[in-house]
Amino acid sequence: MAMNSFEWVDATTVEQAAGLLAESTEQRPVIAKAGGIDLLDLMKEGILAPMRLVNLKTIRGLDEVDTENGLSLGALVTLDRIDSDPQIRARYLALSDAAGHAATPQVRNAATIGGNLLQRPRCWYFRHDHFHGEGADEMGSRGADENQHHAIFDNDKNAMVQASTPATALVAYDASAELAGGANGSRVVKLSDFFLPPEMQRAHDARIETGEVMTRVIVPPLNAGAKAAYRKQTERDSYDWPMCDVAVVLTMEGQTVQNA
Repeated sequence: MAMNSFEWVDATTVEQAAGLLAESTEQRPVIAKAGGIDLLDLMKEGILAPMRLVNLKTIRGLDEVDTENGLSLGALVTLDRIDSDPQIRARYLALSDAAGHAATPQVRNAATIGGNLLQRPRCWYFRHDHFHGEGADEMGSRGADENQHHAIFDNDKNAMVQASTPATALVAYDASAELAGGANGSRVVKLSDFFLPPEMQRAHDARIETGEVMTRVIVPPLNAGAKAAYRKQTERDSYDWPMCDVAVVLTMEGQTVQNA
């Protein structure tokens, strides 16, 4: 399948990017590009056919890390940096481990935290253009066959699962996403409220509006005595999508759990 022709725009400010994305229509979709890992896959698979790509990597300041008060990650911070940054690893071990266990080293060097949180499901039905558009098979919206890309819990609406590995740790850390643009200007949304059950015919699996740009991921300071861990179970020891992953953040007082 050949990709369609598209316009490429290097955005220099968040405001410019938001304005360009706000022009998106069903007939002329405008899509943001960060690392482009999932975006390129979706375009090659025929799931997305944007008329314009807005490059966010040319916006200065979106790749900054701030550990002054909790943790602030610019949306363009790469997974490799989250894994290797000594301050993040010392304070937010579960997040660092989750980022370090995602994909391959080559992907982690390019993939951004913003793009990773907004990536689409890896469900085989969703990833096949036969199940999109008018007349899409009902099986495609429910994922009838169970496999490692589908859920065994809370799947009454859809068996597709959240594809982001860092999302698991960030929700445990009570993190939030900062969004700029849109009708209400800048806003902050808890990630536990941000993610939506996936659907075949929706452009996002998160509460992000047309014209909004994710600018930061904000993790609050940890309580004294906080402990955290992340574990991922895969079929292979090498790179593989998880069959299950889990993150926990505990506030301890001696041997007693005060908060989980």
